[in-house]
Amino acid sequence: MQDKYSIISLMIFLLGFVITVALLYYANARSVRQVDKLVSRKGTVLQIDKRLLIYILAFIPLWILISFRDKSVGIDSYGTYYRIFRFLQYGEYATHKNIVNAEMGYVILNKLCLMINSSYRTILIITATITWFLYYKFIIENSNNSVVSIAVLFASFSYFHAFNGIRQFMAMAIALQGMKYIYERKFLRFLVIVVFAMTFHKSAILLLALYFLYGVRVRIWWVITSILGSVVVMRMGRGILAKVLGNSNYGKIFQSRAAYSSGFAWTDFFCNTFLLICGLIVLVQEEEIDKKFELNIVLQLMSVIIAVNSNLIPIPYRLLWYTNINTMIYVPQLTEKIKLGTNRLIMKIGIAGMYLLYFSYYWITGVDDVQRYIFWRS
Repeated sequence: MQDKYSIISLMIFLLGFVITVALLYYANARSVRQVDKLVSRKGTVLQIDKRLLIYILAFIPLWILISFRDKSVGIDSYGTYYRIFRFLQYGEYATHKNIVNAEMGYVILNKLCLMINSSYRTILIITATITWFLYYKFIIENSNNSVVSIAVLFASFSYFHAFNGIRQFMAMAIALQGMKYIYERKFLRFLVIVVFAMTFHKSAILLLALYFLYGVRVRIWWVITSILGSVVVMRMGRGILAKVLGNSNYGKIFQSRAAYSSGFAWTDFFCNTFLLICGLIVLVQEEEIDKKFELNIVLQLMSVIIAVNSNLIPIPYRLLWYTNINTMIYVPQLTEKIKLGTNRLIMKIGIAGMYLLYFSYYWITGVDDVQRYIFWRS
């Protein structure tokens, strides 16, 4: 049963969400197309689209909630990141390897914040601002429907995961800015962005795979084969993988019982499987090849593979964050591509209902420890 603090926190988040999507809906209603150029120059005159102000206003509510939260909101906000800050400030927690071995980019950012003042609040505000701004900017520039994209980001709990996985979500937010180079086939530029993202979380190197997955033609038979094959391989190859990883940091994680404490990712399995099936239905109906859409289907396939083997994969949710990095763009693509009529209505209702259940389950079970929201306390 949810206590009054959880209910109040939910109302606060929903208020911020509703204000954001209402403003975006109004901004999008002013133009059939998504953002073209909000700021342009005609001769010597600088022209600013009136939608720019609305987009700025829409950015603010959820930015305030993620930036000005207390350090107790989000499991790792205090458990890991406050300790990293104290280690760099006073040398505390020097025996904690995950504290001492933080990536260079995040360490430098902390040191720059310490030059501004000695409050942990500064680093929380700056990291949250960078992450939310880059995600929001990416959605505005790339989504077919920014209202739906924000709704997916919120309902899938990705917005709340950023309260917890601060470094990883900063890395993901940075990497998203390189997606255009995947589409333009400019590998070196994409590589530079991913390497920069790795200075905040080393695991961002996994995103390099997106460059090579772009252009892969999706076939229903190999989607099914990949899922079934992964089940066999994971159960036969775990011992081999453990030996390959050895005593490395990832090897220790692989052998740690705590890394499997989350169990089987049922919710993600059903959610990603449903989105994958919807994508395959649309793909069958498509007359023209859409490489961006197919890349998003491949990402859903990878999510299903991770989810179906989640009880054998250490910290599977961290991998699912990566494979779902573009789901906020994929869902509006789905709802736009499905042919008019009953099928479109059924798909929209199905996706909306699925995310409502998903969000409700995550909120009730206390995922990310954001259910007792309070603003910053000294």
